[in-house]
Amino acid sequence: MNQETIVSVVCKELSVNPNDIFVDKRHRHICDARFMIMILMRIYLRYTYLQVSEALNKDHTTIMHGLRRIRKLNATDTIFREKYKEIKLLLGLDAHLSSEETDKQPGVLYSCKPSAAKNYTSVHC
Repeated sequence: MNQETIVSVVCKELSVNPNDIFVDKRHRHICDARFMIMILMRIYLRYTYLQVSEALNKDHTTIMHGLRRIRKLNATDTIFREKYKEIKLLLGLDAHLSSEETDKQPGVLYSCKPSAAKNYTSVHC
């Protein structure tokens, strides 16, 4: 699996023009597709925030926001969650949502800055 495959499958399933993923369009269906692509790249391709931002022509803070947004959508929007699971199956991935896809992992501080907090594992960009 590579980033082109992810973009292709997500765009086909959500009826989004792949070119729209890389430009500054904010229509809900385009943003949802972009969010799915972000998290799939981050988790399954093990891309850093910077790598995802470069692949999608976005700022790394946009990627961080998108990942927070998809976790919220997976937790609250049944239709979105089911479509996301379908796309994962089409990509040959386990449809079960990991803690990274639904909510923050307990004991992990999500930050781009080194943390002085004790008993936390810091996740860096």
